[in-house]
Amino acid sequence: MTPLALALTLSLVAAPKRDAPAFEVEAEARVGVGGLSGRGSHALPAALSVVEAEVEPSAHWGMLDVNGDLQLGHEETWATPLRETAAKGSLELELRPWRWLRVAAEGGVAGVARPGWPDLYQPVDGDPALGLLPTDRGSHLDVWLQGRALWLPAPHHFVRARYRFTRTDSFDDPAFDAVGRPNHLTPFDNDQHAAELSWRALIGPLHPSVSLGASRQDWFFVFSRDAGTGVTHVGQGGDPANPLLAENALELEPEVELEAWPEVLSLTLAWRARLVDDPWQGYLSRFESRLRFEAELHAGPKKHQLGLDARLEVVERLYGDRAYAAGDGHPPLDWGERRESRAASVSLRARWPERAPLRLYAELSGASFITNFPDYVAGVYPASQAYDVARDWRHGRALVGVELALER
Repeated sequence: MTPLALALTLSLVAAPKRDAPAFEVEAEARVGVGGLSGRGSHALPAALSVVEAEVEPSAHWGMLDVNGDLQLGHEETWATPLRETAAKGSLELELRPWRWLRVAAEGGVAGVARPGWPDLYQPVDGDPALGLLPTDRGSHLDVWLQGRALWLPAPHHFVRARYRFTRTDSFDDPAFDAVGRPNHLTPFDNDQHAAELSWRALIGPLHPSVSLGASRQDWFFVFSRDAGTGVTHVGQGGDPANPLLAENALELEPEVELEAWPEVLSLTLAWRARLVDDPWQGYLSRFESRLRFEAELHAGPKKHQLGLDARLEVVERLYGDRAYAAGDGHPPLDWGERRESRAASVSLRARWPERAPLRLYAELSGASFITNFPDYVAGVYPASQAYDVARDWRHGRALVGVELALER
């Protein structure tokens, strides 16, 4: 069982009364060095250094819990412009009126800064061979509000209902022209509403769960596309522009966690099916399948315990028959008859000694993405643009370092 699930179970079952406020603070900091072979479509190897910190203060007073979370991290890619800084802060108020019910409200903000990344859609003087102009448009700020309720209908059974609203504000590139070229360098600002209902049980070493979710996402600058052609009809003159893009989604996720060896080995297997509807003409309608496997191993005596975490995730997307289609100016798909993509990621993390405040850690990870959607080739597709974008990629990353954990 994960630490979060264990803490949740104990607090629901025991729910001790507190007459005086109690305060707790947990903090972690880590530094590491290593390297990576690139990020996404950017195949730019780089030396890497990482600095991260997280502080989680909490206060408990009777039926009320107040939980905070503050995170800050920076990844420096030396001599390669793929550096990234991320920050996140949230505050949660949780009320436990009865042992079998708790309700909570949370608000937070998170930001990612990616300054000066090379822009695949802005070649120098229109020639990718001369290089790419820098951009900050991969940076974004997310603000969210969330409410949830957790009900304990029977011992070791948990039902949760959750609603979350998220607004994403991405950085606008100075060259973005919302009137003249609205489809070029378009910001991905959007609102998302998501609701979820889930059930989880603790049956000896077996912890099954299932969740049902629905969401709606509305973009502020991205336009819907016509079936097959992907035309938006935006710009000056011609047919009226299509409406702004919106997507509706339904998802189902069964999961099972197995405490194969209590306090030593736990295994988690989950599968998520997600059906996304593009209500305009179905250009982006698709079925998504996400398979996730996780393993946690704690080996050796407690004083010198080694902790290992492994994770594997595979995501497949299959688009509908109204998605991209070959035609005038549109080359055929690389394979198959319908647009599709496959992504995979794998990671392994080790900590030693795991229970010590100061410990060593090492991380290895890899990711890949392949699709049959045609690459962009300068002067070929799109014929009027000088883009040179290879859509398939695979990258690796390695880190070693030290981390410090404090609790009081």
